[in-house]
Amino acid sequence: MVCIKDILEYYSQCNKYININIIKTLKENNYIFNKSLTGYYKNINDILFHILTVDMSWTNDLKEITKSTVFEEKIYKEFNDENDINPYKSIIDFENDRIILDDLLIEYVNEINLNDLEKELILKNNKRKKVWEILIHTFNHQTHHRGQISQIIDENGIENDFSNMIRYDRNK
Repeated sequence: MVCIKDILEYYSQCNKYININIIKTLKENNYIFNKSLTGYYKNINDILFHILTVDMSWTNDLKEITKSTVFEEKIYKEFNDENDINPYKSIIDFENDRIILDDLLIEYVNEINLNDLEKELILKNNKRKKVWEILIHTFNHQTHHRGQISQIIDENGIENDFSNMIRYDRNK
């Protein structure tokens, strides 16, 4: 029988697979990474930076709730919520931190126990969210913004289908 932990493990692994594929697409078409946009974000770089910093913020909260040591990585020391300055000049600069964070998310989900998944975080608006809800939100948030990136890439005539979870083969 499938449980929430199985679903989270699948999401974390798919997430890394999809992020690797989007990075590959952007490396092959590097000119689009900093190309100006008319939407809320000024370029794909800023969208990816937003995803990364929000992921880091949520995982920092998760670390506190579950007392996990997984997120004690160097990339956390380089960022904080108040410093919203994007340091990435190219997709190659961005790639390492994204992959490190994806690996940490996989490790965290693999090691977390079912009791920790039920622990709650009290948000700034006093709403309570369980750890499993925060993890699902984190993966869904990435999916939302990767959809934006996919649309931008499509508009520039670049073929892509990196967000297709069904193509991920966890048996590889």
